[in-house]
Amino acid sequence: MCYLKQLRIPNRATSSLIILAVMAMVITSCRSDINEALSGGEYTDPELSQIDGSEPVIDNTEDNDLLSDRMPISKVRENYSSDQDILRQKSYTNIRFDNCSFKDLPVFDSVDVLMQGKVSITAEESLGYVKEWLKMNDLTVDLDKELRVVSSEYPRDETKEHPYSYPAVMEHYPNFSNGNNFFITNDTCHIQMATRFIYSASNGVINKYAFSDSSRSDFDAMGVHFDFDNIIAEGYVSEHGSDTYTLLDGTMRLDQIADNLIEEITKTESIVGIDDKLTYDTEKFYVCKIGDVDQICFTLRRVYNGIPFAYFYDDEHITDPGEQRGYFVSPDGGHMYTIDGHLDAFVANSLPNSYESKYGQQADIISVARAGDILSEYLSDKVDLDIRDSEILYFPLKKRDSNGFETEQTIIHPCWMFDGNNASDGKNMRCFVDCLTGEVYYYVYRIVEPE
Repeated sequence: MCYLKQLRIPNRATSSLIILAVMAMVITSCRSDINEALSGGEYTDPELSQIDGSEPVIDNTEDNDLLSDRMPISKVRENYSSDQDILRQKSYTNIRFDNCSFKDLPVFDSVDVLMQGKVSITAEESLGYVKEWLKMNDLTVDLDKELRVVSSEYPRDETKEHPYSYPAVMEHYPNFSNGNNFFITNDTCHIQMATRFIYSASNGVINKYAFSDSSRSDFDAMGVHFDFDNIIAEGYVSEHGSDTYTLLDGTMRLDQIADNLIEEITKTESIVGIDDKLTYDTEKFYVCKIGDVDQICFTLRRVYNGIPFAYFYDDEHITDPGEQRGYFVSPDGGHMYTIDGHLDAFVANSLPNSYESKYGQQADIISVARAGDILSEYLSDKVDLDIRDSEILYFPLKKRDSNGFETEQTIIHPCWMFDGNNASDGKNMRCFVDCLTGEVYYYVYRIVEPE
């Protein structure tokens, strides 16, 4: 269990960041909200039978065969524009595409259903990664004192202040069953290992510049030191790339800053190794002021073989995670922060570095028009879904076993995504149609209004 999950966050926006960092906690929290509102209200779940027309079941979609009506990706790309017109002209009884904005197809030549398990690291590996990160950032730390661990193998000392209440790694090294959750948090820097990736880190620049009385550089990474209540600019990087901002190192273009941070997060995570098809990307940004300096927060997500992963945004609250249908969703969520044009801090939830293949790389997929047909066939006629956005994404979810218990493994599906509003109940729905198997997944969400 990550100690950062226990932080008390003072405002709604930074609380959303912690939600993103611990999606499992979101799901639990959402279910609590729903259970408290069974009599009705904005948190209430829709009836599943009103969406998919079926009783809740445990899905075993990993056993399904590949669809026979797939076509080469090159053909899908060639027909993509005309397929959009087909969907806009279709007269489905339960979905509409009149107002849909279809994103451009990314460059990719194959897809696969990917399996992501929890990969442990040894104590020796974890210590080596921490040392390498310190060296990369020109930081000197007394590891005997500062390197701590969240571990069930050794108890906390509640009489000491954070983080020294946690066991010192070097006092027990190397007698650990694994190297998970080694961390450093002080006024100089922060780093926390998860399984086989660096979960969060800060080089201390933000803390030193604006919060010199704080010993918590981890607050840089978790968004506590970012003023989400006073945003001066936000939007999509693709639309604002030429905008300039005043940073400690001078005035820079937004797209240049974003490129720097992506390059540096890739270099950072490469310390522990990265799948050769995996890259990182950013989509949205937020800006606040620290005195006369701009601080910028960028979203962080994975891209596998050219296709981005589904992302969960700060202002969204999942009200139907899908657990009753045998799965619950686990979209990406991460952030990067800078005040000088470099990667000063980040939290990279759900960003492991390697995957196992289910089918092998597949060069044939279903078209977006076929996916629209499949979605309409799946949804109940009680649904009146106005689709606003569509794109191809990798969609991570966790399955439940035959007893309804969550499994350890995340399954990542290449999907056509359809996002819209269900006029029958006013709720937002985000649907995913696997472009290899035709399986349909969805969740219901609401937009969190600023306080």
